[in-house]
Amino acid sequence: MFSNQPQDQNNMFGSFVYDHVIPDDHLLKKLSKVIDFSFVEDETREFYSHTGRPGLSPVMLFKCCLIAFLYDISDRRLEDEIDYHIVFKWFVGLDIDQKSPDHSTMIRFRDRLGEEGFRRLFNRIVELTREAGLVDDRLTIIDSTHVTANVDVGRLKKYKQGDDDKSYVDRYSPDPEARFGRKSKSKGFYGYKDHVAIGADSSIITAIRTTAGNVPDRDMFISLITGQHRAATADKAYDAAPNWSYLQSRSIQALLTCVAVNLKTLARRLDCPARVKHA
Repeated sequence: MFSNQPQDQNNMFGSFVYDHVIPDDHLLKKLSKVIDFSFVEDETREFYSHTGRPGLSPVMLFKCCLIAFLYDISDRRLEDEIDYHIVFKWFVGLDIDQKSPDHSTMIRFRDRLGEEGFRRLFNRIVELTREAGLVDDRLTIIDSTHVTANVDVGRLKKYKQGDDDKSYVDRYSPDPEARFGRKSKSKGFYGYKDHVAIGADSSIITAIRTTAGNVPDRDMFISLITGQHRAATADKAYDAAPNWSYLQSRSIQALLTCVAVNLKTLARRLDCPARVKHA
């Protein structure tokens, strides 16, 4: 059952500890100041029944998922990390002596919302950060990162015939939506790609698309250009005539980066020399 019971009302002792321990410049504290996460209740209401005993607040569970994403924490570790990490406990709305939701509850929450539910929440957060002035469309960085599927790649390669991997993957892979892709000419992987747009000034992700590992980066470029961008930059994997034409048609300046973007740190700024490329 859906519950809209407030989860961020800490007791007096807990509030005292949180106020004196958590620095104001911590990322999660800054997020809480600019984003009212109560919108999660409205966006997720249709995914819940309204009978039975009240469950955990979807706001709390979404914040748990957000922590897992921001700090690259696995489902199994997340429960313990929230229990023992005071900033995480404060962010999700737990009192100092309360236990974290168990990892199975968080998994059920993700399964309940699915891709569509999380897309709504993501888009709303981007809107709120824009309204708060955290996202500036001065320059958008486009890049991709690979996600390796948890399968026995050696077993799959044993059955590979020819260049088309679809038939044998569908037959032998426990993750048939994944595909073989390449990180470079000499390095391959089996899994997926996250194609991401990032605000250069804020390091906030403004768009993301997930595809099979064999989808070329250049094919996802246009779908990542959202908002009123003034300039966009990407590496040579996105160098394709349709992309340059699209940018020109919207009067968006196109830049070639002199360094690759590291999606894990997101701290690097493009202060290096860049040149305009025309289609």
